[in-house]
Amino acid sequence: MTDEERKEHEEQQLDADQEEPTGQEEVQVHRRKVERRPPGGSTVETTEIKRTTKDERLEALQNKDTFKNRRKMAFICLFFLIVVQAWMLLRVPYDQVDKYADLNAWFYGSMVAIVASYMGTTSIPLFMKRR
Repeated sequence: MTDEERKEHEEQQLDADQEEPTGQEEVQVHRRKVERRPPGGSTVETTEIKRTTKDERLEALQNKDTFKNRRKMAFICLFFLIVVQAWMLLRVPYDQVDKYADLNAWFYGSMVAIVASYMGTTSIPLFMKRR
């Protein structure tokens, strides 16, 4: 695609994006320049255009807050795992550790499940980008 054809194509996309939105939604147009390098070719600079509605932006903000809350919860659980382990090692006499075995099993199981689920949900997008 030559430079003139590419500019015409971008202008057509801009004209299409400037049309009035259908319905009551507020629409924002996001433009960013992207450099692409086809195999064996030189770098080509293009403009990516993305239209987002108000609902999409609100959903993105809610997802961001959700991940912040999950991260906070996971770090709190990790902190308490360390605190309880230190308490068990330093304060509980060795002959009484058996009394706390069932309680510790449930505690460690639930805390590790929360931390593992956070790490699993945050690593999924990273693996999806690689494909």
